[in-house]
Amino acid sequence: MKYLIALFILIFSVGSYANYQSQGQVTNIMTTSGKIIVTVKNVNGAIDKFWFTPDSDINRVSLSLFLAAKATQGTVWVSGSDTIDNLQYPHKARRLIAMDYK
Repeated sequence: MKYLIALFILIFSVGSYANYQSQGQVTNIMTTSGKIIVTVKNVNGAIDKFWFTPDSDINRVSLSLFLAAKATQGTVWVSGSDTIDNLQYPHKARRLIAMDYK
């Protein structure tokens, strides 16, 4: 029984850390309803959108990095939520978790 409980905990905890990752160039940065929406054209040519709010220092730094990536057409690596909540947040965007600009 202990092993069964441990197995269920492991299965559900792995699912909670799942996220979506994209790599490509920033093609658009827009604001709507107090949220920043960044559009990334990934290496396969598909379009991915991520949203965040500029309400903390780290999010404002992320905005600066996205703007620099857009201006220089540099490559970004972006992680976002695994699900797209198009009812609460417009444009079918994923919540931004992390980004890296090389």
